[in-house]
Amino acid sequence: MSALYIGFYFVCWAVFHSFLASLKAKRLAGRIFGEAAKRWYRLGFVIIAVLTLIPLLLLLLRLPDIPLYTVAPPWRWLMMAGQIAALGLLAWAIMSTEPLDFVGLRQIAGGRSPARSVLTTHGLYRISRHPMYFASMLVMWLSPSMSMNLLTLFALMSLYFIIGSYHEEMLLVKQFGTAYREYRKRVPRIFPGLPFPP
Repeated sequence: MSALYIGFYFVCWAVFHSFLASLKAKRLAGRIFGEAAKRWYRLGFVIIAVLTLIPLLLLLLRLPDIPLYTVAPPWRWLMMAGQIAALGLLAWAIMSTEPLDFVGLRQIAGGRSPARSVLTTHGLYRISRHPMYFASMLVMWLSPSMSMNLLTLFALMSLYFIIGSYHEEMLLVKQFGTAYREYRKRVPRIFPGLPFPP
């Protein structure tokens, strides 16, 4: 039953988060708030995403759970080392796309980062079109301890990353056109060496 609550909340969060990421929501914000929306939308989007994840963390901490497995040393240490490495990959991917722009601080100052006007294809983006999703899934699935609640959350998050990558690429094709289509032919969607169909 706990896994159902967690799954239901995450699906609601994912639908809401996807709506806020859509062009429709951005246009609506533009009509309501005018020019201020261009400056404040990204930061507001990030803050809302984080705040609405807090109840999910509380559910994970408070709801009854069923342990599934715990990996013993030395394999446990190897998995934890893999998680640390994956966090490093995640940080690298974020740094490749201008972190101030990623969280919305550059937009507040009225700036426009190179990441918004130039297609990012360097660093980890040479082996994965969505390295942040790839690194995040590594962090999740290398967890040396697993429970029913975590398994439910990780499975739904991974599915959301995959579905979200399709939505994100629709926007990137509109923004970069032929350049992104050519990039998509060369680089796998999420998992290096394992392309998803366009």
